[in-house]
Amino acid sequence: MIKIYEESGYLNIPAILALKQPFNFIVGGRATGKTYGALKYVLTSHRKFMLMRRTQSQTDLINKPEFSPFKPVCEDLGIEID
Repeated sequence: MIKIYEESGYLNIPAILALKQPFNFIVGGRATGKTYGALKYVLTSHRKFMLMRRTQSQTDLINKPEFSPFKPVCEDLGIEID
């Protein structure tokens, strides 16, 4: 049994990836740290990744700078992504 959440409350992405599955679909309620935890992991470990959204309207929304899921992660890490 893996410990799915870290002490910080974000998903334990390294533990999930250690399961060595070809794909990982992470589903859950809003504002539980899924996107933040995953983005923080891939950005700090320099891994290739693909961010997907279920609908075109969700994709259109996150393309606006004020709604970008990268914004809080970049602020916390002190980096900039265009």
